[in-house]
Amino acid sequence: MNKEFRKLLIINASTLPLLIYIGQRSYISQDEGYYALQAKWILDNGNWLAPMWWDQVVFDRTIGIQWLIAISQSFFGRNIWAAHLPSIISAFITLIITYELSKKIKDNNFTLLSPLILSTTYLWINHAHLATQDMPLLALEMIGIWGLFNYHSNKSNFYKIISGIWIGPALMLKTFMVVIPIFAILPFLIIYKKRILKEKLFWFSLVLGLLPFILWIFLSINAYGIESVSMLISKFN
Repeated sequence: MNKEFRKLLIINASTLPLLIYIGQRSYISQDEGYYALQAKWILDNGNWLAPMWWDQVVFDRTIGIQWLIAISQSFFGRNIWAAHLPSIISAFITLIITYELSKKIKDNNFTLLSPLILSTTYLWINHAHLATQDMPLLALEMIGIWGLFNYHSNKSNFYKIISGIWIGPALMLKTFMVVIPIFAILPFLIIYKKRILKEKLFWFSLVLGLLPFILWIFLSINAYGIESVSMLISKFN
């Protein structure tokens, strides 16, 4: 068996008891109930465009996590476990990416420690079981950083694409708050990876990732007017 594959199995096996909990669950934080209700109304009304609050359209946030919850529940049933599944899957992704990043910056003898430490961190395990945007957003951010780390060391265009494409889905999850992780990554990008800014494929993937967000905004303005959608800007301010 491949050594790398064995290590990934160790990571996943060690976190399975923490993540794959099939007992009773509840919506702990206030936002969980909010997003779960909006996902319920998506499935009830078939309106995948506008965030609803009871019978009113409320563009106070984007609709990315509500989509993920609604899609999960459409496949696995309308239950709390299905609502938490997007965050659980995202948590597994963060562990794998943490391991991959550790290989880049640490001695190979200690790369397994980073994901194992992360898996026992209270904030991580807490958000892994919340039906909110935080864990999917973290997974997207880490995928983008992983792409930047692998740029140059690997000639595959794949890393150029994922270095830029993650920003669009992140906008769908957390609107303009994605500006914060972008600014956090900028020093690393400018100092070590600035050549990627000259890559046409990077900019193409950035625009490609933004297309769903742009299309959603356009369709929302067309259906509900610019005043309704402008609430997204108001919340950012």
